[in-house]
Amino acid sequence: MSTSPSAPALAAAAAAAAANSSSTPTSTAPTGSLEIDPDDALTFSIQNNGSKCVMSLRNNGTGNGHMAFKVKTTQPRRYLVRPNQGLIGPSSTEDVTILLVDKDRLALLKDYEQIGPASLEGCKDKFLVQCAPATEDFVKDYASYSGREKTDALTAMWGSSGTRGTVVSNKKLQVRHVVGAPDSAGGRAPAMSAPDRVRSELSAVPSAGGAGTNEQINNEMASLRKKVWNFKQSEVCNRIR
Repeated sequence: MSTSPSAPALAAAAAAAAANSSSTPTSTAPTGSLEIDPDDALTFSIQNNGSKCVMSLRNNGTGNGHMAFKVKTTQPRRYLVRPNQGLIGPSSTEDVTILLVDKDRLALLKDYEQIGPASLEGCKDKFLVQCAPATEDFVKDYASYSGREKTDALTAMWGSSGTRGTVVSNKKLQVRHVVGAPDSAGGRAPAMSAPDRVRSELSAVPSAGGAGTNEQINNEMASLRKKVWNFKQSEVCNRIR
């Protein structure tokens, strides 16, 4: 003989269902990745001061799907990344500026002058762009933070991403060092002309108030004057021919 559930049993079952429903997160940002431009390599010209590259990160998601990002490099002392982490709202773009430290730029330029284009080939510097969906709770808390609090919140989020099962997307980018302005065909640039080489070397000579001695400065200037004279002579010979 079958019996129907009693009223107390039905009430207990309803209470348990309600408890389970309330303990489930209301919603989380959808998983996905960012659109990165450029998406294969970052190109830096070593010819001029303030060599930098701008990388655009776009979140093509809709609704409330915010994406957190973090930019890493194998050479953190050679490149300054601003911002190196952040939160991007749906249908929004964040520009990340990467600056090549001038000391390293001059060292690369010196190698280029001594060795030639071969010195710029096979650069092993790399960047890694990581992105992960941010929960709605995190986005709400993040909006109320300011300054250092935002940085600490993002750092804590990335630190716990592995234990929370967050899906993290990784994108590796190569680095190219070139002389001259990169063209649109793939970041390649023409070789430096003789006058440009002379000008670049003149810009690298220390001033009288710098670390170089007067004797060093005089030797550098004498060497550069000789190069200028040789260049002018070669130009005259080419015209005669």
